[in-house]
Amino acid sequence: MATTATHILRKIDNIKARSEQRRSDYKKDILMGKRSPFKENSEMPVFTKEQVENHKKKFQREIAKRKRRNIWIILIVVISLPATLWLMHSIFMYGVKS
Repeated sequence: MATTATHILRKIDNIKARSEQRRSDYKKDILMGKRSPFKENSEMPVFTKEQVENHKKKFQREIAKRKRRNIWIILIVVISLPATLWLMHSIFMYGVKS
């Protein structure tokens, strides 16, 4: 049992040492200018003018939709809150008079 545990611990130490060595080699290569700190194979997506215009229009439509929704919410709150308060006041005052 003890030999198995030490064997597993030794394997874990070897894995850690290899990853630390890889990391230090990577940092050294970057500092020496042999390797770029960025991915070499990464490609930025290229959008056509039509795609950009379509996305702009879609974004503007979404903003307009949100504005309309927010205006409706504000109107409902501005109208319903005073009406509710007045109704509650009249109900409570009616209950007090009786």
